[in-house]
Amino acid sequence: MPKKPFYKRFWVKATAAIVLGAVLFFVLKVPVLQAMGNYLRSEDTPQKTKYLFVLSGGAYDRGHEAARLYKAGLVDTLVVTGANVHQNLRVLGIEINEAQLTDSALVRFGVPQERILLIPKGTSTIEEAGIIHDFCLKKGQLRATVISDKFHTGRAKRLIRPVLDKDGIQLTMLGSPSSEYNEDRWWESENGLIMVNNEYAKMLYYWLK
Repeated sequence: MPKKPFYKRFWVKATAAIVLGAVLFFVLKVPVLQAMGNYLRSEDTPQKTKYLFVLSGGAYDRGHEAARLYKAGLVDTLVVTGANVHQNLRVLGIEINEAQLTDSALVRFGVPQERILLIPKGTSTIEEAGIIHDFCLKKGQLRATVISDKFHTGRAKRLIRPVLDKDGIQLTMLGSPSSEYNEDRWWESENGLIMVNNEYAKMLYYWLK
């Protein structure tokens, strides 16, 4: 029996491969996408701590979780950082930096003002790592508890831990749930897609840098 022409055999194999790929994607899509999100997360078990550092960039969600920990008796004082001013606020003529935004969120969620310390410095996670390090040394603290978005915890831990390790300061990293998307099904929300995409892009940036 004569063989089919090469181009016909090629298209048969290509079509089979496409169909198989589509089936595998349909079957494995959810666990693969969940694994992509879980890779970004590196959260520790909450411990009672004197100071909890709330990283800038997510005042509402991070503030909400920090306030919950305070009310649960796990936190004595909240330290908020961040020097950036959101462009949308500047449009309204409001010059409020991220530390002030987080401070406002904490007060709104029931944390007494006297239990909040503002450090309006830091424009990136690596800069905030230095701020946390210096604060802990000044206060004689050998443990730093830090809170950020769940999908930011992995990258934040990789940036902050080496800065603290050199002086024996232990890091406890906590994640705040998002109010805009479900972390277990992040691909179903535009905000979830943006968050995961940004984290992987920033991971690549710091690796190249």
